[in-house]
Amino acid sequence: MLNLTDGRGVDVVIETVGGQVLQKSIEALAHNGRLATAGSVGPSKVEIDIFRVLRKQAWITGTHFAPKATVRTVLDLLAENRLRPVLARSFPLVEAGEAHTLLESRDFFGNILLEIDS
Repeated sequence: MLNLTDGRGVDVVIETVGGQVLQKSIEALAHNGRLATAGSVGPSKVEIDIFRVLRKQAWITGTHFAPKATVRTVLDLLAENRLRPVLARSFPLVEAGEAHTLLESRDFFGNILLEIDS
């Protein structure tokens, strides 16, 4: 993300994976950036470089659920194209196994999309 923002970083990260993705999300934050983490599919304990957080003056918050109002706000932002998910890779549904292998490898940044032919 730093390459895409000319080194500036991003203002907001919504992170739902945990582990190394949480660490990479902190790295991607801009000065005064905000990170909301809402889940973890990895280890429950993650090592964080607190000095990186302090230098960036980052705000980090966590929740185990999303209140209805928050979900509505996120959906509205998506509909207005003010919030765009980062797509790591898309797969046709017949390649779901390959998509799952990539997911398990955790060797990607962003979302993995399964496309269903209409």
